[in-house]
Amino acid sequence: DGTLITVIEEPGFVYIDEDRFFLFEPGGSAVKQYSADGSVLWRYLHTAPITAFYSTEGGAVIGFSDGKLVCLDPAGSVVFEFYPGGSDYQVILGAGISKDGHYVACVCGIDQQRVLLIRIDGTKYKIVHHRYLAGNLRRQVLVGFDDSGSNALFECTEGIGFIDCRRLVSGIIQERGSISAYGQHPYQKMITVISRQDQTATLSLIESPGYILGRTSFTSNNVFMRQDQEKIFLATDKKLIRLDIK
Repeated sequence: DGTLITVIEEPGFVYIDEDRFFLFEPGGSAVKQYSADGSVLWRYLHTAPITAFYSTEGGAVIGFSDGKLVCLDPAGSVVFEFYPGGSDYQVILGAGISKDGHYVACVCGIDQQRVLLIRIDGTKYKIVHHRYLAGNLRRQVLVGFDDSGSNALFECTEGIGFIDCRRLVSGIIQERGSISAYGQHPYQKMITVISRQDQTATLSLIESPGYILGRTSFTSNNVFMRQDQEKIFLATDKKLIRLDIK
């Protein structure tokens, strides 16, 4: 209704994720979460810059340029913090946490790059699946989960990778470009993914953990996609389209 709720006067970069408010402090090595009334809920500070961040109602995961991976619960308490290692050069390129806070995934390292799946049980955590990846991406990559936490999705040089969190198996679909969006509300293990290379966007319908059911490419400078189970909403420069999975 236009009523002012709060004002955050500290300098930094604001990130709003649903009802969660974050501020990345100048220098890039600290992040805070604020409540709706503007009070600080928690702050995490490290000596290296933040290179990956992901938030859900189950908590937050933070990756740093020196290879440190940190998971916080919704109250800001540290669930784990460690260096995955396994590569010549440590760095966290992308990280995600499931909605229920039971799984964390990350893409880490250069020479050799790999993806990890970590299962959290209370205060205990364990790497339950890992896979070395061909080649090395040297940029931030997308890592995320579907709404149920059954599947993790990640980028790699070969294309789009999937991890089945229940069966602990992974697969990779050959695809060029970077991932712009993916459906967080899949339909019967079918998920849609938008990848981009230059002005070409590709919409793929994939059945986890890596079977292509359909794919189409089109030219568009801007693209937006949302999947609500069997309904897919796709927006391009000039069109708004709804597709149904049947």
